[in-house]
Amino acid sequence: YVFVIGIFATMCSSLEHDGDGVFPYVSILEPVHDSLLPSEAIEIKTSVEIKGLSREQARSYRLILYLNGAIVYNVAASTGKVDLMLTISENGGSCFQLHFIEAVLADGDGWQLDGEGSRDFSRILRRCKDHAGVEAKRDSERTGVFDKIFQDFAWDPGSDGTRETRSGPGSYFARTEAVRTFVGQVLANHSARSLFDAGCGDAHWQHAIPGIKDIRYTGADIVGDMIEANRAAAAAAGWSSASFQVRDLVRDGVGGAYDVILCRDTLFHLPLTDAYRVLRAFDDSGSRLLVAHYDEDMAHNWPDIQAGGWHSINLL
Repeated sequence: YVFVIGIFATMCSSLEHDGDGVFPYVSILEPVHDSLLPSEAIEIKTSVEIKGLSREQARSYRLILYLNGAIVYNVAASTGKVDLMLTISENGGSCFQLHFIEAVLADGDGWQLDGEGSRDFSRILRRCKDHAGVEAKRDSERTGVFDKIFQDFAWDPGSDGTRETRSGPGSYFARTEAVRTFVGQVLANHSARSLFDAGCGDAHWQHAIPGIKDIRYTGADIVGDMIEANRAAAAAAGWSSASFQVRDLVRDGVGGAYDVILCRDTLFHLPLTDAYRVLRAFDDSGSRLLVAHYDEDMAHNWPDIQAGGWHSINLL
């Protein structure tokens, strides 16, 4: 799966190979990605493996383990497998809860080491016994939140007299020039014939993406009234290759494979569990490319938000 999301850079120390061209790396063996846990408090074994370090080199390195952005272990690195115990507390009445585990190789001062193998991630998804009923309730509440934002012009209240778009200042036409140009280049460079716009909003600027009217464009959003307005506007403008769907990305996913999925300024309005489910749906769709917003300065996607709020999010 390909992410077209720009260039990621960070301040790090350098990893040195062992003399045979082998760089040290860390990997989380347990829990595996997407492990499903019960809702009550539980202790789980976390196994981390470090390879590519001699015993002498290991003395210069630290193994740091994060749980939801907080350091839970900071121990001397060692070669081979390391077993640690993590305590996952009760989920506090929330039916769904996503926990992030990150293992990082660091130097003696705690700086993360540079190199592809210097960090690894795992995730644990927890859900309560009545998850089907609670999920349906959350779906309804999520729809209600975004319907109200649309009806109230909540993201662009017009304090400056504009009310240019119900999708908020980030969708002002003048502020989307760079993303329009970039998406147009992606379409051209990858000979794309279809694009799925995940969280299209009121489609205020998408019609001006270079080459967009020459391909199959599908805009999806959770707000039914906005989708109806988008359909009418596209028909009036003669944009025949565009279609719009009422779709809750968390619940409904994508519904097919596309050359490009565009997801701009959408995931950061969702709780982390929901954003993760959307990303999984993108992957499961069989689509080729994802163009998505992210904030490279975010070290951890924490704390969480309620649907319709906002927080910075780093997909990497």
